[in-house]
Amino acid sequence: MNRTRRDESLDVVHHLMVGIGPRSATSLAEAQAAAYIDGRLRRAGMRVSAEAFTAPASFGWTYPLLAILSGLIALLSVWLPLLSLLLALLGLALVLSDGALISLPSLASHGESQNVVGTRASEKEERWRVVLLAPLDSPLQQGWFARFRGARRAAIIGRIIAFTLLALLSGLQLLDPQHPFWLYSHALPVMYLLLTQIPGAFRTKAAAKAEMPGGAGALAAMLAAVERLGTLRQVQVWAVALGATATGNSGLRNFLERYPFPQDTTLFIALEMIAQGQLTYISREGVLLRQYSADPLLMQLAADADASDTRIDAEPRSYHAAPTLATLLHAEGYRPLTLMTSATFTKPVSRDSDTTAVDQQTIERAARLFTAIVKRLDEEGGSGNGM
Repeated sequence: MNRTRRDESLDVVHHLMVGIGPRSATSLAEAQAAAYIDGRLRRAGMRVSAEAFTAPASFGWTYPLLAILSGLIALLSVWLPLLSLLLALLGLALVLSDGALISLPSLASHGESQNVVGTRASEKEERWRVVLLAPLDSPLQQGWFARFRGARRAAIIGRIIAFTLLALLSGLQLLDPQHPFWLYSHALPVMYLLLTQIPGAFRTKAAAKAEMPGGAGALAAMLAAVERLGTLRQVQVWAVALGATATGNSGLRNFLERYPFPQDTTLFIALEMIAQGQLTYISREGVLLRQYSADPLLMQLAADADASDTRIDAEPRSYHAAPTLATLLHAEGYRPLTLMTSATFTKPVSRDSDTTAVDQQTIERAARLFTAIVKRLDEEGGSGNGM
């Protein structure tokens, strides 16, 4: 392992996590990180631009308002049971849509964020474009519910079950409106929603003091990868640090709108969270009905790269705990592959702590895997879904 590269990766992590600190969406710290990544990409020989956009500054009040709606449903069940039923059915339709179709909009204050976009042209006319994505901002602490594996999926299912119960109970109350059991029975789903959904509106304050590890490791891996890539013959490489990823898809949507890439020749590799544990490339991902398979060509390239270099030590795995950076890419018809580590963290890392939560060897392995994929693609070409 190259000692200099290893030390530089640790320098990146230390500067982001300790020097700058938690980089909440639209914050000054996120802008400082953007300037730092801009400089590092220029040093790696890339053409760089910083592109501003407006994004939510927090998770917002979407889910807390749904919890408040559940309380209103319970109260109206006493005097207006029919209206209570209609509101319960409306809430159920909203959470079903959020889980299976399109995510509900974030009702939050907005601010200015930015994407840092680096490009490196190929030596000849490019046959492929490979876009490496990493989150510029820090992931937000998910609260006590996130300590369970599959927390995002469980939260969606929990909301669906809660509003199904509310609709069922409100419907039954129409048969016997005067019985007190129906009011009391509403309490369980209402309390569940209030306790699990309302705290999310206040998580941004916690993120200003501490961050969940993994985002800094992803940025360090991205820099390590592009710094070691030499001139390529037929592959154009893009390195993009996406702003405001913790609070929605504003950064990625802005990037795709600015650059309408051809979908057949553009490949995306998303560094989701790189911290500790087994390095994995995700074969299938998604929450509930939104299930997606990774691009077959990228999967084959990753498997070949891992087989030819024992230092990479990556393995395929499915992931259904939460939407990833690649979820929107899948939905829009692009060809992505997600890289992440298996370790999950439920407690944030304070600004004054050391950076032992991020493993430098794992950063090196992620960078090596990306580099091997790009070089193999450049040397051997490929078309369609296979080599």
